[in-house]
Amino acid sequence: MGGRSSSHRAGCRRITRIIIKTSKRRCAQKNPKFYGVNQYDNPYNADAYEKTLGPEIWSQTEGAVTHFVAGGSTGGTITGTGRYLKSVDPTIKIVLADPKGSVLWDYFVNDIPEEELVAKSWEVEGVGKDSIPGVLDTEYIDGAVMGDDSSSFRMVRTVAESSGVLLGGSSGLNLHAARVLSSHIKEGTIVTVLCDSGVKYLSKIYNDEWLQAKNLDKPLADVSKYEVHWKNGSHEVTEDEENDSLWGREQEEKELRFLDEVATHMVEYHRNSIRATEPVSVYNSPADLHASFEEMGVPLNFRSGESPISINNLTTAMNAVLDNSVRSSHPMFMNQLYAGVDPIALAGEWASSALNSNVHTFEVAPILTEIERSMLAKIASLWLGENADGSAPDHDGLFVPGGSIANLYSMILARERACPEAKKTGMPQGYVAFCSEQSHYSYKKCAHMIGLGMDNMIKVDCGKNGAMLPEALEAAIAAAKAAGKTPFYCGATAGSTVLGAYDPFAALADVCAKDNVWLHVDGAWGGAALVSKQHKHLMNGVERADSFCWNPHKLLGIPLQCSIVLSRHAGEFMAANSYKADYLFQPDKNNTEADLGDRTIQCGRKSDALKLWLPGEYRG
Repeated sequence: MGGRSSSHRAGCRRITRIIIKTSKRRCAQKNPKFYGVNQYDNPYNADAYEKTLGPEIWSQTEGAVTHFVAGGSTGGTITGTGRYLKSVDPTIKIVLADPKGSVLWDYFVNDIPEEELVAKSWEVEGVGKDSIPGVLDTEYIDGAVMGDDSSSFRMVRTVAESSGVLLGGSSGLNLHAARVLSSHIKEGTIVTVLCDSGVKYLSKIYNDEWLQAKNLDKPLADVSKYEVHWKNGSHEVTEDEENDSLWGREQEEKELRFLDEVATHMVEYHRNSIRATEPVSVYNSPADLHASFEEMGVPLNFRSGESPISINNLTTAMNAVLDNSVRSSHPMFMNQLYAGVDPIALAGEWASSALNSNVHTFEVAPILTEIERSMLAKIASLWLGENADGSAPDHDGLFVPGGSIANLYSMILARERACPEAKKTGMPQGYVAFCSEQSHYSYKKCAHMIGLGMDNMIKVDCGKNGAMLPEALEAAIAAAKAAGKTPFYCGATAGSTVLGAYDPFAALADVCAKDNVWLHVDGAWGGAALVSKQHKHLMNGVERADSFCWNPHKLLGIPLQCSIVLSRHAGEFMAANSYKADYLFQPDKNNTEADLGDRTIQCGRKSDALKLWLPGEYRG
């Protein structure tokens, strides 16, 4: 071969392949049972490596492999192995080792069309190509290292001299590429394959005279002579890039794989919960829990100077958290006022967390803002009834973190109407509010939080069914006025915590209207009757209230937390809560009217509306 030109040798290779293909066709014509393997174009070639070599590498390195190096040859080894490795860890880099003269380099690196490729000569056998194998899929190849005959042969001679192992030239090329690659990365685990034996090459590679005649008897060249070409987007992270990031890309990908595993596991956890394949809970005392987590190497308490735990330990810890938690979606979970998670709503909860958007300004949460406004309009229509044209009635509102906070908002709105100066100067003495003796304890806490004082939240008597007595409210208001007090707020209940009582809203509204008392209905639990044809009558008269709150996380299976507070008076939330922080709520910016943040007492606010909107769209 040494005396022939490059073009002559390339032409010989093509002719040989044509002859082989022609022979196979003739064999097939003569014998219908003939099967031609055609390893260059047979997809099973790559499939075999995907099912064998890829898993073997992953298992033997215990997932530590970061780079895999292989020659092009038939395309099966690098394609199949690369496909598997990237399926378990997309950050693993697949590097093509190609001899100088092969067309694969020009095809992958220089983007030369296949029909324009021209092969040259090389001596390393079993690797490199004069055409592109059909099996080769460059989608899985991230980079390439060019080798040459001299470097490949010197590598195998070095291995033979140091280890007594006889390798062929293809193995030498892979080792050469791995050696070059190692000089271009800061750390990692490089895996390559020793794919051929040197026994067939005793008269060539291991023959000094043959090497000298070919002018290949050269010392191992410095790696700086060789480059690693990276496909766009696949380059190794530079030191500057690494320093510019809190997390390296490889570490980041490991954490994303952990997230992927957790997501899959959480779906299975939810499935097991709703199908009752596991117990509701397994009781452990606080001491038991601390001891258990200590034993697994993930103590519950943080200690100074402790090293971070590994991803594997983190997975163990996550599983332990699930195992030691109460399955609230279990059919036998019967704790207070919430149970079961709608899987569509759960998807909304996960999406909301992944988006990590703050629903305070339209520009940072555009679609989430509009979803919240849409859901508020829908719930206002359920509460107050639609307009004649099908549109929502006048209203104002927010999604808030729980029914207690919803009740707090209602008291702030009532205070704004009764004593607007309280927003700046504080609430003066003499104001009183009312709630039933069966109402939620948050009413008393809210009285404390707005500066009213718990003693000024007056409990009103209830009847035998647990509902507030209108005549008792009327008497309490009269007594307060006689004592020189100013009644300004009444908190009614739709579905009391213990008895499930519904107050007589219309009669209470009549009483409150006489003295301009703000009527709020806490429907955190029982407000769900609005969407029930059978039980909607329990909410009769609720449309006369000034404000209303509801927790879909209680009876609708929406993940905690999902709570709404509404006022029938448009603009009330802005009037009561606005501070007009000019770094967020500029009056001259686009879509300023869509901002929700200045209506709230919060700044950071999660998109809880999404997890209600999704099942609403799906289930109607």
